[in-house]
Amino acid sequence: MKFIVNMQDTLGNTGTAIINSVILDRTAPAGIAFTSPAAGAFWTSGRNYDIRRTTGTETNF
Repeated sequence: MKFIVNMQDTLGNTGTAIINSVILDRTAPAGIAFTSPAAGAFWTSGRNYDIRRTTGTETNF
């Protein structure tokens, strides 16, 4: 399954990505806390992203 998602990191950068698969890791790096772990947040490239469908609704895992 592929996801076409709107992404925003904790710095406010936004973009659209096509994701083929997601490996979730809810263990935040030392000294960094999740801002919204219940919203389907995951870590990639050291940044915290929320996956949301293009309709704006949350995609939960």
